[in-house]
Amino acid sequence: MSWTLLSHTGVAFADGNAGHAFTRPGGAPSSGDLEVLCVNSDTTVSTPTGFSVATSAVANQGSYLFYRICNGSEGTTITVTTSGNFNTTLSYSQWTGASAFDTATNATASGSGESTPAVSSGTLAASSSLLIAFAALHNYSATPTSPVWSSGYTALDAANTGSSNSGTAQFTAYRTNAGTTAESPSVAWTQPANDRYILMAAFTPTGAASYSRSIAETITFSDTVTRSVALVRSVADSVTFSVDLAHTLTAAAEAPPAEAAPVQAGSWWQLVDIIREESAEAAFQRSRRPVACPNDGEPLSTGPRGELFCAFDGWRPGA
Repeated sequence: MSWTLLSHTGVAFADGNAGHAFTRPGGAPSSGDLEVLCVNSDTTVSTPTGFSVATSAVANQGSYLFYRICNGSEGTTITVTTSGNFNTTLSYSQWTGASAFDTATNATASGSGESTPAVSSGTLAASSSLLIAFAALHNYSATPTSPVWSSGYTALDAANTGSSNSGTAQFTAYRTNAGTTAESPSVAWTQPANDRYILMAAFTPTGAASYSRSIAETITFSDTVTRSVALVRSVADSVTFSVDLAHTLTAAAEAPPAEAAPVQAGSWWQLVDIIREESAEAAFQRSRRPVACPNDGEPLSTGPRGELFCAFDGWRPGA
């Protein structure tokens, strides 16, 4: 369960109206590779073929975090299309070790500043997930530089183009060793920007440890139970119970369970416990002295020799 960064780069362009052809720095990806594409533009951006939108923030600029898990049929280029020829920056990273997309979110801020607004991923699905953080900046007088990411994050790429109202820049970073608790990446830089967005996405790793167990048990019992409730009744129960349980549990690789996990409520083993309890209850009821006739519920009378009998129909215990 490890992540490998195969290739990455950051670029800027302003010719996306007809589709800008971005060349993958590592060549055509292999099946199972994860590609993450972070795009920030002075306009809106179409989702590239084969990619999905993890999250986006579109207001004074268009910021998008795209991803795909490759199937091996991809070529060496990705076409990025913008609505008109406007300033656009892009960062690309290619990874091995991905299982699936987990979660994504974003936060935005307007007004001059040199840091991103607060953001939180929420609880993550697995430990050792890959987190991609993407700061998208827009509308600045001087180019933002010298990004410093929060603890635990490694800087990936930076790109910028233009200035003033159409200035577009971005910083990206990643983390591969987070736990399942919420992540809140941030970045600060020099030279303020008026539009400050942060986007983030998490991806679960492959290789989670798993184990399975197969349990088979048959319990057979036959009981006659006499109970006194609203009316006393005789209950004859004959039960045959068979369990064939195949239970597979998955745990994080860094902390595999030393023993089989406890059976949860609602499982087959809970049903086994119920049957055992009923068997014990039946044995207890058999040992009790009857107090009423099982046929009509009449209280039993005591004969001259201490024997019990029903005065209504003559029933006697054990007869």
